[in-house]
Amino acid sequence: MSGILFKNAKIYTMDGNDNIFSYMYIEDGRIVELSNQNLIEKYKDCKIIDLNGRAVFPGFVESHMHLIEAARSMVEMDFKNVKNRDDFEHALYSFSKTKEPNAWIMGSGWSEIVFGGIMPHRFDIDKLVSDKPVCLIRQDGHSLILNTKALDVLNLRNNESAMDSETAVKDEFGLTGLFYENWVFEIIGRIMDMMPDIYYEIALLRVDSELIKNGITLVNDIMTQYPRYYNTYKRLQNEGKIKVRIIAGSLGNSKEYSEFIKLSETEKLKKVQ
Repeated sequence: MSGILFKNAKIYTMDGNDNIFSYMYIEDGRIVELSNQNLIEKYKDCKIIDLNGRAVFPGFVESHMHLIEAARSMVEMDFKNVKNRDDFEHALYSFSKTKEPNAWIMGSGWSEIVFGGIMPHRFDIDKLVSDKPVCLIRQDGHSLILNTKALDVLNLRNNESAMDSETAVKDEFGLTGLFYENWVFEIIGRIMDMMPDIYYEIALLRVDSELIKNGITLVNDIMTQYPRYYNTYKRLQNEGKIKVRIIAGSLGNSKEYSEFIKLSETEKLKKVQ
């Protein structure tokens, strides 16, 4: 037999009856039998692992997650532990030097506290990185700062006069690079469409490894509305590159939501046919 027998375990089935077993036989990645009877004779030709009383649980479910954002945090700049402006500037400048010319510099977790309580301006970022587009998302996820290069790459300055200054902040120089709420999702969506497939693959493989390592085998991604995300999930799962299972969901009332619904309906039709 090619299976594995685990013995001397506390296997919590979470089956509604709170059944706990001490033996578990698996084969080809599937549980074949759970028992409190000695199964060694029955499966004597298989590999046996003594768990010495350790607990075994079914895979955990992450019920509310932003999977791509978690994946991106594995490959992008993290400012959560940056305490002052000098550290912020050093971290951003150093990180930018590791990237190829014209590559996007992405980061998150910053707070205006490091700027003395004043929200940053694109000129603050330009002084550190002017040759590559920079997008840094605030710690709450509802605002971000772009440098001038990023504004130009995204063609945002071409129609700045039509933008609501409450969500696209302006001053005497035009857009300050600071954006809020709906503009955050719009900008991130545009940037993500520019990223190569390998960017997503590396990021998702890293977060997949972390999830599985911590016993999380199913995630409910509530913001899969960008078709690029959905297609990437499907491709990597079909290729067997990621192990975690994904429930793909989306938020309503947006262009991306409509695209997602069309995409999911197409998938349903394929299954029916």
